[in-house]
Amino acid sequence: MSERTNGGLVRRVFLSWQRAAQPASGEGSPDVEQAFVDDAIWKTAGGVHYLSYLEPGSEQRGTGGSEPDTRTTLRFADGPGASSPLVVIRQGTVRWKQSFLAGESSQTTLYAGGFAIPVEIETNSVLVSVAETNGFILIDYFIDAAGDKQRVKLSIRFDQEVFDDGQAYPTGPV
Repeated sequence: MSERTNGGLVRRVFLSWQRAAQPASGEGSPDVEQAFVDDAIWKTAGGVHYLSYLEPGSEQRGTGGSEPDTRTTLRFADGPGASSPLVVIRQGTVRWKQSFLAGESSQTTLYAGGFAIPVEIETNSVLVSVAETNGFILIDYFIDAAGDKQRVKLSIRFDQEVFDDGQAYPTGPV
């Protein structure tokens, strides 16, 4: 369903992501993870997009309370003139804020399980494409988390289908 709030558009979308990681040396097979989220929120305001979702499995991993563990939000612009970084913000049991901009390196700290883990990112490429009812994000980067360096290729797709009645509904896997 779509609605306008404070000059922006809010939609419920289906989101899927796939993350392939392998040692930076290139040796060995990639470790591939994927997830499907059927209730992500896609907000657009002032040319900036926000995708927000509860990480799959968070409610089962929790401490037994009713609060979810980790919510992820992505902030990005699209189009040829978009020069701002894609920002990933994780809040909950895992806390981390990371910017991805092609050709740039950055250092942050990831907080998880009572530990503060230093993280270095070298972003090779970021591709964002957004249409009226869907989009995708591709990020290729190296991550060094406390000395464990990997090359990661992350693919995120989100989709909403608009039917004849003008309402938007989440769709199945992309």
